[in-house]
Amino acid sequence: MPYIKVISIKDSVAGCLNYIANPEKTEDRELLTGINTSADLKEALQDFKLTYEVCSHKSFTATPLEGKSPIKAFHLVQSFAAGECSVETAHRIGVEWVQKAFGADYQVVVTTHVDTEHIHNHFLLCPYDLNGKKFNSNKASLDRVRKVSDAICRSYGIGEMEKLRAQPDHKPYAICYGEWLHRKRGTSWKVHIAEYIDHLIPLAKNLDELLKIMEAHGYTVKRGFYISVKAPEQGRAVRLKTLGVDYTENMLRQRIQDYLDAQPKQRTIAEIYQLILRDFERETRNICFAAGVKDTTELLVKQLALINSEHITSVGQADGLLEKTQKRITELETAITDLSAEIQHKQIVAAAAERFFGKTKPYPASQKKADKLILKNAGITALADVTGYAEDVEKDKARLVEMQAELAELKKREALLHNIITTYNDRDDYITKLVKRTREKLSEQEQARVAELKAKMYTVYTPIETKNFHIARANIDYYKESFEQSVFDVNADPDKIGEVLTTIRDTSNLYAGDVICLDNVGYYLDYDKIYRVDDFMQSRAEAERQRQEQIERERQEELARKEQERLADEERRRKQEEQERKKAEEKQKLQSAPKKKRSL
Repeated sequence: MPYIKVISIKDSVAGCLNYIANPEKTEDRELLTGINTSADLKEALQDFKLTYEVCSHKSFTATPLEGKSPIKAFHLVQSFAAGECSVETAHRIGVEWVQKAFGADYQVVVTTHVDTEHIHNHFLLCPYDLNGKKFNSNKASLDRVRKVSDAICRSYGIGEMEKLRAQPDHKPYAICYGEWLHRKRGTSWKVHIAEYIDHLIPLAKNLDELLKIMEAHGYTVKRGFYISVKAPEQGRAVRLKTLGVDYTENMLRQRIQDYLDAQPKQRTIAEIYQLILRDFERETRNICFAAGVKDTTELLVKQLALINSEHITSVGQADGLLEKTQKRITELETAITDLSAEIQHKQIVAAAAERFFGKTKPYPASQKKADKLILKNAGITALADVTGYAEDVEKDKARLVEMQAELAELKKREALLHNIITTYNDRDDYITKLVKRTREKLSEQEQARVAELKAKMYTVYTPIETKNFHIARANIDYYKESFEQSVFDVNADPDKIGEVLTTIRDTSNLYAGDVICLDNVGYYLDYDKIYRVDDFMQSRAEAERQRQEQIERERQEELARKEQERLADEERRRKQEEQERKKAEEKQKLQSAPKKKRSL
C-alpha cells in the first residue's frame, strides 16, 4: 500500500502550491485537479485564503509576533512503490481518496509527480471545509486516512506493502519524520552509530566486548534497564533499541553469535580433496544451477589451492599453520583496535584545539568547557601543538587500511585451514553429508526448479522397422515408444540441452536411429551427431488427412456460396417479373375503363 505523510504548512502556502504544481513534475500540469477550487494556482490560493479567514477569523498572510504560528494548510503525500500502478490510476486514486477521507466539502489541489521512479501524489488541503469544519492532524486521524487509502488501493488491486508485511522475514520498523529527514540529508547520528556497530560485529565475541570496544573508541555507554550509547561529539545518548530492530540487545547478541557460527568449518589433503571435488560435482550435476552448489565448489577449489601452495602433506602441518595464523590474527585485532582509538583521539583533540584556540564564533560555554578539559588531558597548550596531528592521522589511517586488509586475508586463511583439518578428520562420509547439506539449503526458488525438473519428462522412441531408419523418416508414424523418464534423473546440467541429450544417449545405451523427445521436440540420434526434428510428434498421415479435410471443407463452402448466389439471382428475377406483371395489369385497366361524355 502507498506511504502516507502529512506536513503542516504554517507560512508559505503559495510556495507549497507552486512546488506540488511544478510543470516539470506534473507533465505540464496535466496531472492537476482542483476539488471545490480552481485548477488555476492564483485562484486556488485566493479560495484557500477566503475560506481560512472566514472560518478562523485570522489573517491568512500575517505572522504572529509571539507563540506558535497557526496551520494554514496541510501538505499530504501519497507515495506508491515503483511499478505499483500507472500514472493515470495513481491520480484517480488520489482524487478519490481525499474525497472519501476528508469529505466532499474540503478544498484540495491534487497533483501527481512523475519525476522519480515511484509515482506519488501531492495534496494541498485547506484546514477548514466549506461549512467551517476543521481537520486536525494527529495520530488517530492519520491512521484513519491511511486505512481509507489502503481500502481504495485494494479495490484497484494494489497491495505491495501488505505482501511485504506478510513475508515471514519482515521486520516491522518505523521512524519519525525528523529522523527520516536526517537520514535523507546524511546527518543522522543513529545511522552513524548503527554503521559503526555493524563494523564491530565481526570483531566482538559477545555484546559486552562490543560495548568495551566502543568505549575504547571514545563512545559513552550507559548500562541500565536499556543500554544507551553516545558517539563522540554527539549531543545526547540514544538507546540501542531505537537504532532499529537489528540493534536491540537480544538481536545484537544473536548477530554476534550468528557471525561466529557462520565462520567456515571444513577439511583435508591434496588427493583426498581432488576426489572430494570430483565426486561433489558429479553428485550435484543435476542441481548445478543452485547457488549452494556453486559456492561449495568454489570453496573446495580454494582449499585445494591452499594445500598445494603451502605444500601441506599432513593434518599436523595444517594444525601448526592454523595456530600461527590465529596468533597473528589476535595481534592484528589488538593493534587495529588500539590504532583506531588513537586516530579518533587525535581527531577529537585536533578539533577541540581548532575551536578553542581558533576563536570560533559562536562558541557555546558548554562546548568551550568540554574542549578545555580535552586539551588539558592531552597536554595541549597552543594550536601549534597539534599542527602535526593531521599528517599523523593520515599516516595512521593508511597503516590501518593495510592492517585491516592483512586481517581480512588472514581470516580467510584461518577459515580455509580450519576447514581442511575438519574435512580430513571426517573424510569417509564427507561427500554424502556435503551433498545432503547442499540439497537442504536450496532456496524456495531452487526447490521449485527441482520440482519442475522432476515433473518434466523425456521419452525415447525406437524405429518400428529397425533396419529401415533415416532422418527423413524421423516421424512418430514410423516409431514406437520405448521408455519415459524424468529429466531430473539425468546427471547433467539441465540448462544445457546438448549435455542432457548426450548423457541420456550414453547412459541408456541408445542406438543410431533412436529419437529422444523432449518438450514435444524430437532429437534424432545419428552415429556421431544429434539432429533436431521439430515436427517429430506431428503425424504426417494425420497431417495429410487434416489437409484433405480442409480441402473438402473449402470445396463445400464454395458450392454453398455459388448456390446462394443462384438463389439470390432467381429471387431478383422473380421480383422483377412480378413488378412488370403489375404494371401491365394497371395499364390494361386504364385502357379498358369507359370514357366520360362531354356535357353541352
